[in-house]
Amino acid sequence: MLDRSTRHWVRTGLTVLVAAPSLLGIAGAAYAIRLSVSARALINSARAIRTTADAEREMTAWKRRSGNKFWVERRDVAPEKTYKAEIVNLGIARLGFVESAGATLEITMHDGNLRRITVTEWTASYPLVSV
Repeated sequence: MLDRSTRHWVRTGLTVLVAAPSLLGIAGAAYAIRLSVSARALINSARAIRTTADAEREMTAWKRRSGNKFWVERRDVAPEKTYKAEIVNLGIARLGFVESAGATLEITMHDGNLRRITVTEWTASYPLVSV
């Protein structure tokens, strides 16, 4: 028969073996839900853009929410600027449980006026939707 100390360590070991994967699963699910909510919010904010002022307001709101590095500015031709925001699930995809996927919003301004809004949902294999 096992002594009291051995039973304690066996019980502790089994608890850790059950608790650790459970906690990792919960953390992974919370991360996936957070990404999904953020991607949906990014797409909904694109739907709200009708004017240059709307675009600037949404970019400012997302900078406050996600930091200044969230929007990447790219100069195409001299008077034209494109701002790109992307939400990607690389953290979970690197673990190998899911394919990498994401949502991208591009806002193009020409001489300070709104020219184009592009929303793309994509996976590692091919784009799903381009609006």
